[in-house]
This record gives sequence, structure tokens and C-alpha cells, in this order.
Amino acid sequence: HIWHINPEGNNSLLTGDIGSGKSTVVGALTTLLVSTQKITYNKAAGAESKERSLASYVRGAYKSEQSEMSQASKAVTLRNESNYSVLLAWFYNADFGQGMTLAQVFWLRDGNSQPERFYVNADSQLSIREHFSHFGSDINQLRKKLRNINGVQISSTYREYATLFRRHFGIQSEQALDLFYQTVSMKSVGNLTDFVRQHMLEQTDVQGQLDDLLHGFDNLNRLHEAVLKARAQIEQLSPLCDGLQHHHRLKTAIEALRAAREALAGWFARFHSELLQEYIDKLTQQSAQLEHRLEKLVAAIQGLRDKENDLHRHIEDQGGRRLREIEREIRQLEETVRRCKQTFHDYEQACRQLELDPQAAEERFYANHRQLEGLSSTLATQESTLQQERDHNAIQLSLKRREYDQLQQEIDSLRQRKSNIPLKNLAMRQQMLETLQLEEYELPFAGELLQVDERETEWEGAIERVLHNFGLSLLVSDRLYARVNQYVEQTHLQGRLVYFRVRDEVRRHTTQEVDTLAARLRIKPDSEFYDWLEQELAQRFNYTCCNTLDEFRRHAHAITRNGQIKSGQQRHEKDDRYPIHDRSRYVLGWSNLEKLKVLEAQQASLGREAHRFAVAITQVEQQRKTLDEQKNAVRDLKRITRFGDIDWQAPVLGIETLQQERQTIEHSSDILQALQQQLQQTVAERQQQEAREKQLLGEQGELKSKVDDARDDLQQANELANEYRESITPESGVLLQQWRESILQDTALNLRNLDKSQREIREAMNARIQNDTAKLGKLTERIIQQMQKYRNDYPAETSEVDAQIGAGHEYRQMLDTLQREDLPRHEAKFKQMLNEQTIQSVVMFRSQLEKERKQIEEKITAINRSLHQIEYNQGTYIKLLATPAQDVDIREFQAELRQILSNTLGSDELYTEERFLQVKAIMEKFRGREGKVEHDKRWMQKVIDVRNWYNFSASERWREGDEEREFY
Repeated sequence: HIWHINPEGNNSLLTGDIGSGKSTVVGALTTLLVSTQKITYNKAAGAESKERSLASYVRGAYKSEQSEMSQASKAVTLRNESNYSVLLAWFYNADFGQGMTLAQVFWLRDGNSQPERFYVNADSQLSIREHFSHFGSDINQLRKKLRNINGVQISSTYREYATLFRRHFGIQSEQALDLFYQTVSMKSVGNLTDFVRQHMLEQTDVQGQLDDLLHGFDNLNRLHEAVLKARAQIEQLSPLCDGLQHHHRLKTAIEALRAAREALAGWFARFHSELLQEYIDKLTQQSAQLEHRLEKLVAAIQGLRDKENDLHRHIEDQGGRRLREIEREIRQLEETVRRCKQTFHDYEQACRQLELDPQAAEERFYANHRQLEGLSSTLATQESTLQQERDHNAIQLSLKRREYDQLQQEIDSLRQRKSNIPLKNLAMRQQMLETLQLEEYELPFAGELLQVDERETEWEGAIERVLHNFGLSLLVSDRLYARVNQYVEQTHLQGRLVYFRVRDEVRRHTTQEVDTLAARLRIKPDSEFYDWLEQELAQRFNYTCCNTLDEFRRHAHAITRNGQIKSGQQRHEKDDRYPIHDRSRYVLGWSNLEKLKVLEAQQASLGREAHRFAVAITQVEQQRKTLDEQKNAVRDLKRITRFGDIDWQAPVLGIETLQQERQTIEHSSDILQALQQQLQQTVAERQQQEAREKQLLGEQGELKSKVDDARDDLQQANELANEYRESITPESGVLLQQWRESILQDTALNLRNLDKSQREIREAMNARIQNDTAKLGKLTERIIQQMQKYRNDYPAETSEVDAQIGAGHEYRQMLDTLQREDLPRHEAKFKQMLNEQTIQSVVMFRSQLEKERKQIEEKITAINRSLHQIEYNQGTYIKLLATPAQDVDIREFQAELRQILSNTLGSDELYTEERFLQVKAIMEKFRGREGKVEHDKRWMQKVIDVRNWYNFSASERWREGDEEREFY
């Protein structure tokens, strides 16, 4: 059926009941003029975007009913794939005598939910009945029929179709069609500003200029980065080169100081030579005076000796011979007393050491001697016993220490891993891993993949006992089997190794009973051997965990908590060589915290035992020391064989008898006493003079020795001065004199203080050299760190430069080049580009925005001229008002542009760092800052669209007087 509506160029009112097709007519006209992608059908009736669609109109959907299959709602349609639909309108301008037919043909293709269509433009008036009917069932025949009509153009796209009729209708902008669509079914204008912006004004197109501006700024930014880089390089190199200059000065000073220190000995040798020559002259004069005094003293002594001989002859004549014999005998007896007392002292000490009576009695002496053999035997026995005790304790201490060290190795290993496998087994595997270049997870121990469930701790000891050897077995996958097999065959493992070949075959899943050993174990879930371990546990260790012996006897394969194992009906086993709960032997699990606690406790116990044996050894050594002292005492007593060796009292009595005899002779003659008195006086005077002679001879020898030593020192000093003559440069001499004045000040040099003075100056110089050397080292380290940092920061510029003090001239050359050439060049080019390109680009960009702004104002003025001709209410008309938007982003953007371009007219020097940063801030927002890309994109779209610079309102005004009646 073909439906017609013919308003004949007049305003028409379309009315009807709900569902009579009013919206369908409006939708058909809209479809002819507006792109379907923009249309919301039935909008005038308040429909949502998905309520009606082009497909529903083409199919003729008119109601909904319930589906018999899905019980859901489905549309009931009038048309299917065998039908087609045509929309056609004839637009005619009577004033120009021109018209155009617009038509669209729709049809449904099998399997497609959306209709197919083509577009028709014709210069003449066409009709559906005459031109779009009677072509058969093939749409292509309709196309062919239409192409044969003059002035008909067929298009496959809306853009081509719309371009043709817009040009024919004189519609310059696509926006006019959008405005038409908005007004076709509009009930009210929600927001006048948005309406004017979107439907009455063209969008600002400054993207091309903005892209050029951003591209130019990128070049400017690279130049700015080059300027900043040059400045940063200068900032880094300046202190580095200052440090190099300081390094050169400090190194030169140290070298000069070292040269002066090397010349110090020769410099002081000259002072030494001068002082020694003065000293030798003084000693020679003293030696001559002493020789004269000795000659006089020798003559006086000879006279006293002659007098003494005369007195001896007179005394002999008066009984003096017997007195001399008495004196000789007394001296002999005094020597005997001294020797016996010393021997008795040793005897007494030895007796006290052996707890014997040290009484100086002959009977007691020989009684002690008779006990010595017995004491020797007793001491030998005690020594043997102590040696055995000491050896026993030493062996035990060594064993405990070895066990302690082994435990320490095991503990250290456990702290570095999580498994409970012993260290010796891990070491065997580690050697295999290193040789075969494998990782630990590729060759796991079974114990590393198995763990007793935390809820079954009461069974942990028994399970560990059953699975101990299995847990220490390696699991080898098929792909590694040949390599491992060859390694084991060709390597002396120094231990026992069991490994299982785990084939890649699919193993059947096993169901574990609740009371079995396997049910109380957990297998590491991420292991590639999970299925194999599950199967192996179920087959090899299918023991039932029995709580009572009755259960134990009933099952063929069973285990008790105490570790009794039953394999079959005959074999039973219980291995109590180690406690069942000894965690130090546990090998299962991927957490070793409990084992660590046990081993640490064992180690602490071993430490205490080792300490006990060490204390016992110390005590034995002390006893052996006492025993050695007693043995030495026995040896000392055996050397004293006669009582007379310690009897000092008998010779004391002999001395007393001789002294009484001497007194008797001396008191029997007065002449003898007078002669003896004269002799004593003469002997005393001679001895006094001989002592004086001896003293003077000693002084003479000392003087000779001093002279000889001084002459030797003088020769060495001269040789030393000659040796260092060339090394004492004028500079070194001046420096040494400065140090002498600084350290010694006004102290005069002499032989006594010469070495001390030289030592003080040398020590001061050494201290200064050490201090300056330390400073030089720190300075060198700082400079090298600065060089290394510079090389890290600028690798391209320093690829052929080392971070060494020797490369300092290259860093100074780089600094000189940067200061004289690079930085001035970059700054000049940067200023030129900022002035001549970037600022000018910003000026042009702003000018384009201003142009767009003026065009908007002109367009609003043109619209107002048209509105002024239209009667809004009786005697009134509508006027659009455009006021500047108060949006903060737009106002700030405009202010930023003004700030960037301020003071640019008539100024030759536009470059400032502040101006560049202003440009950079706005360019970064145009480009999108990191973390704010979407925000900045929305900001840019808002601020460069000049339509957003205005808010729009409407003023209803009286034609008479142009006063405002109402504001909208």
C-alpha cells in the first residue's frame, strides 16, 4: 500500500489517535533528510533510543506477543524478506521553478537483522507507483530501471546522497540538517546555550594550527632541553674542574713536601757536622788536662806503696805471719757457710714441695732420702693416670666439637632453605646439579614434596620412620633419566643414592582410604610429580594406621603410632635405634622450623658437654703442673747426697774459734798494734788514691771513646751531607727552613736535641703528608665519583673519556667548550626560535580563535536580523544574546594567551625563561600531561572551541521602543 501526504508548501497540522501513525510520518521524512545513525525514532512521543528502529519500521512491527517456545515477548510484523519499502518525497521551490525527488529503497536479506538500502536523487518528480514498482523480485532490476531515467542518480552511501541534495537545496552546512532533526520533534529547548552551540554554530576548526604549534614547540622544547643540558653539564663540570685544580695544587704541595722530607737527613747532617767538630775540639782540650792530673796521681801512689812495704816488714818481725793465716782460714770458712746456706735453702724448698720435714738434722736428712724412691714411683703412677684422663677428655672434646660443627653446618644449611633433607644428601645433589646444569626443582627429593598433615602430628614419628629412605630418594623425570643415569654411573658419589625414574605415562587416579598412611600425607600441589607420588604412596605404603593392637593384627599392612610395621601376614619390624620423635632425623616437609629448633637444642647440649670436657682438661693440666713441680723437687733432693752439704752451723763455730785466736795475738803487743794502725792508714790512703786513679783512667777512656765516636759520627755526617748535597734544592732548603721555624721556633740546635729536632720536624712533615694524602685521596675519590656520575648522566659525550684523574684535561676541555661555544650557541638559537617561530605561532593561533569569535558574533547578528522579522507574540520579537562565558578554564586559558603575548609588539627581545615556561605549561596541557591525559583532552576540546566562550540567552522585546518584555 502507498501512503501519501501533500502539504502543497503550506503549514500543516498532523493529528490522530495514539498509534495512528503520526510519528511514522515524521520518522519517514526525517529518514529522507538525516543520517539514520543520528535518529532516535518516535522521539516526539517520548520514546527511548531502542524502542523503535529502522529495522522495525521496514518490517512493519505493530505489536508484541508471547513466544510459544521461550515465553518471551516477540514483535509481530507485517512484512518479511520478500517485501521491500520505499520512502519518496518531492521538494519544489515555486519561486525558482526547481525541484528534486529524494527516495530511499529498503529490503531485507536472508539472515540479516538490519535492512539493506540505496539512495535516489532525481531532478524530476518521481512516484512510487510509476517508477518504483513492476520490476520483478530482484532489487538490482529496480536499480537498472531507475538508472535509465534521465536526471536520476543512485548512491550507496548517505554522504554522497546528502551532498547532492544539500547542494541542490542551497544548504551550506551539515549543521542545518542537525538543527532540522532537533526541531522536527522538539517539545521544548532544555538549554538554550547548548542548543545554540550545537545546532546553530559551526564547531571551531583550529586543530591544524594547533598541531603546527605543538610541532614547533617540540623543536623549541628540544632546544630548551639542550640549553638546560648545557647548563647542567656546566653545573656538574665546574666543581669537578675546581676539584681538579685543587687536586693539582695539593698533589704539587705533597710532592714538594716529600722531596723536602727526603732531603731532611742531609740538611740536618750539615748542622750535625758543624756541632760535632765543635764537640771534638772541646773533648781534646779536656783529655790533655786529664793526662796531666794522672801523672801526678801515679807518683803519689808509688810513694804510698813503698811506705806500705816498709810497714809490712816491721809487722812480720812482731808476729804478723800467724795473723795472715787466720785471716785466710776465716775467708775459707765464710765461703763454706755461704755455699751450705744456699744448698739448705734449696733443700728446704724441695722438702716443703714434697710435704717432708725440712729440719737440718742428720738423722732427718737421711730419713727423707730413704723416702725418695717411693715418692718417684708414686709420682710416675699419678702422671700416667693424669695423662690417660687428659687424653680421654681431649678425645671426647674433639668428638663433641666435630659433632657441634656438623650440626652448625646442618643448621646453617636449614636456615637457607625450607626442606628437611640432610646436608650430605643435598651436597650430593648439588654436585649433580652443577655438573648437569640443572635447577633444584628438576631433581627434587621425595621428602621435599611430602609433608605430614598438620592434624596428624601424633602419627608424624611413625610416618617419618616408614618413609625415611623413600624421602631421601631423588625423583628423575623421563627427559633427564639418561643424563642422571650416566652421571651416577661415572661418578664416585662418596655416599648412598637412591633415585626413581618417573615415566611420563598417564597414571590412574587412586582413591585413598581415610585410615591409611597416604591419607595422612600432603603432596606439594605445584609439583610435576604429584600424580606419581600419589600412586606410589598408595601402592608401596598402603599401611593402615591402627590405634589399637587388635586393629593392627587384623590388617595385612599396618602401622602403630609407636612405629611397629606389619608387611603381609608374617614380617613385622620395629626400629628403635633412634627415638621415634627425634625431629633431627625427619626428612619430610617443606618447612624445617621444628627440625631447626631440635637441632639448635642438640647443638646447645653439645656445647655444654664440650665445655665440661674443656674444664676437665684444664683441671688435669693444673694437676700435671703440680706433679711436675714435685718431680723436680725429688730430682733436686737426690742431688744433695751428703748431710754436710747443708750443715752450715759447723763452719760458723770454726770462724768464731779463729776470731778469738786473732784477738788474743793482737792484744798481746802495743808496738804491733801501732804498726798495724799505720799500715791500715797507709793502705786506706793508697786504696783511695788508686780509686781516684781508676776513676780518672775511666774518664780518660770515656773521653777517648767519645772522641772516637764523635769522629766516626763526623765522618758519617759528612758522608750523609755529601750524599744529599744534590737533593737539597734551593726550594727544599727554603721549605725546610720554614718548617724549622714553624716547629722549633727559637730553639737553638745542639748535639743533644739535634735528633729530637729532626724527628719532630719529620713527624710533623709525615703528619702533614698523611693528612694531605688522605685529603688528596678523598678529593680523588670525589672527583672520580663526579666523573663517573657525569659519564652516567652523559654517556654519549663521554664514551671515549675515562673516569680517571689522568683524564682531567679532557673534562676541563669539555667545560671550556660548553662555556665558550655550546651554551651560547644553544641559547642564541633558542631565543631566535622562541621569538621568530613559537611566539608568532601563538599569535596566529590566537588570531584564528579571535576570527572564530568574530564569526560567531556576526552569525548571532545575522540570526537576530531574521528573528527581528518574525512576530513572536503580538507586538514582540526574539533577540539572541551572546555573553562571555564565566567558565574558569576558558577565562584562565584566555588569560594565559594574553600573558604569553604581553609586551610582544615593538619588542625585539622576547626571550625569558618565564615566558618559555608559560608556553610550555599550556603546550603540555594541549598534548596531555602524564596521568591527566583524559582530563587535559576534555579541557582542550572545551577551550579551543570558541562556541564555549559564550553563553546564550533570549530576550523577548517590544517592537515599539525596543524594551525587554521577558528574558529567557
